[in-house]
Amino acid sequence: MIHSTFPFLGIEGAGKNVFTNAICEALRPYCLENLEMSSITGRFNSIACGKQLVVINEVETAGTGASTERAMNKLKMRSTEKVLTMEEKYVKAIVTENTANYIVLSNSTQPVSLSVSDRRFFVARVSGKFLVDGDFFTSLQHYITSHKDFHRHILTFFLSRDITNFKPTIIPMTEEKKELIRTSMNPFSEWVEGYLDVLTSKKGLTYREAMRCRPPLLSVKTFQSMLNSCCDPVRVRGTTGQYRIYKLLPEYEKRYKTLGDLNS
Repeated sequence: MIHSTFPFLGIEGAGKNVFTNAICEALRPYCLENLEMSSITGRFNSIACGKQLVVINEVETAGTGASTERAMNKLKMRSTEKVLTMEEKYVKAIVTENTANYIVLSNSTQPVSLSVSDRRFFVARVSGKFLVDGDFFTSLQHYITSHKDFHRHILTFFLSRDITNFKPTIIPMTEEKKELIRTSMNPFSEWVEGYLDVLTSKKGLTYREAMRCRPPLLSVKTFQSMLNSCCDPVRVRGTTGQYRIYKLLPEYEKRYKTLGDLNS
């Protein structure tokens, strides 16, 4: 089973909930709507057990601390794992099938934190075209409530779609996702991006050069650890003796070249 997470961004009043409420009504009772992020990423998470769709609403700006990283890791895990451990207060935790997909709604410009290699999130921005058009939403809501078969028709539409050639693991790179990735970059990723040409060149970057241009926000120990995790330190002999040069490993070279493409 393939699971997906869809952050929908947009200004308040653009109609995000109108869209998700209609889908949730069609999928009821196998959906949860308007939950807080902590209901999913917190310790007690059994609320999503057996659901097909979970809508997380009013997500605020993601921070850069450890708590945000833990929450994002849990959300990412829920987006991909086949089975999950569900826990409820005063009840023994159980391992159950992961059935849920997630829609994240936010008025924030950065509701989630994404890496350049992300393969879980599709990000879209909701148009504010009808923001000040009260008659549009009044008419839309009247149409939805006055047609008793409206939600049944939505479900029929989705069930009758031909998705033979659909590849759920190929997620489009939208402009909104590019923005989220760039605003989520840590100092080390920014450093690698700035020195990408030399780190992927035949010459490489010497240890002394790397230390000289180390990001001020990273300690020497932290920087060395990050450098060793994504680079291949090679010892070469020069006129003054042996020294180390660093080159990005192939998998990281591809990753950061993709990051460079985000500028286009």
